[in-house]
Amino acid sequence: MKTYIVARRDCWQTLSARFGLPVCLLLRANGGDARLYPGRRIVIPPPSFCLRRAEHIVQPDETLFQIAQENRITQWHLVRENRLRPPYAIVAGQRLILPRPPAGTRIVTLTALDTLSQTAKRLGVLPAALRTLNGLPENDEGHPGLQLYCPDSTLLKYCPV
Repeated sequence: MKTYIVARRDCWQTLSARFGLPVCLLLRANGGDARLYPGRRIVIPPPSFCLRRAEHIVQPDETLFQIAQENRITQWHLVRENRLRPPYAIVAGQRLILPRPPAGTRIVTLTALDTLSQTAKRLGVLPAALRTLNGLPENDEGHPGLQLYCPDSTLLKYCPV
């Protein structure tokens, strides 16, 4: 992958136009970190970046939560993609497959008072759409701490995929 040093007047939209890549692809290749400042080195991925299966080698003292957060995916999808069994233990050196987050989504974590239906209503989507997007059973209302992919209107306007 190529890298680029951010200049003073660069923004994601101008970088998108310069390299012919959608903003969401640039953000995903840079770990979702949207901060741009002069001198920052960013990754310019190939157009096929989202089509490849990414892998991660577990480092000492890393947790599933940290890996999921760094890669903008949910723990549940990481567990499911790698067919991990309870107690979901991982060890240093283990190779994990990183599932691709659905395009135009962000992660929402349910709190103690949230249900899937209430969250869907707040986001302006149908509960069935959230269940389908996250691969949840029809009667699942979620639980505190559950991370869900949900549509992100700010990403959708930049992401043609």
